[in-house]
Amino acid sequence: MTSVLNVDTIADKAGSGPVGLTKQSAAKVLFGMNLNSSTYMDVANNTLCSMTLNISSGTDAGTGLARGNITNAMASKQYICSSDIYAANHTQNPDVGVSTTSLIATQQHNAEDKSDLDAYGWTKIHGDLA
Repeated sequence: MTSVLNVDTIADKAGSGPVGLTKQSAAKVLFGMNLNSSTYMDVANNTLCSMTLNISSGTDAGTGLARGNITNAMASKQYICSSDIYAANHTQNPDVGVSTTSLIATQQHNAEDKSDLDAYGWTKIHGDLA
């Protein structure tokens, strides 16, 4: 028998917090920052995207180096992290030597000549919060 669940809001028993997920994981951090020298996809230079989640502030730490301060820290550095970049032939990777439970650090590169570059990148983190 098919069931349909129609709701506007799902909250915990107290009605004030998120629900627990069983045997699944939702992204705990979405970090989107435009390091490009001009507005890109309606996000100004050195600005966080409005869709950013669990990031209190972002910093341009040099060419191709974006830093996001995580509002609610992760439980450990063993989180699952994936990054994307909105530009052809470029890459964005987590900077594992700099990232911590409360800071996500990324590096952006031109995939053809391996040089650092400023672009608009995204990072998603899955794992447990502290």
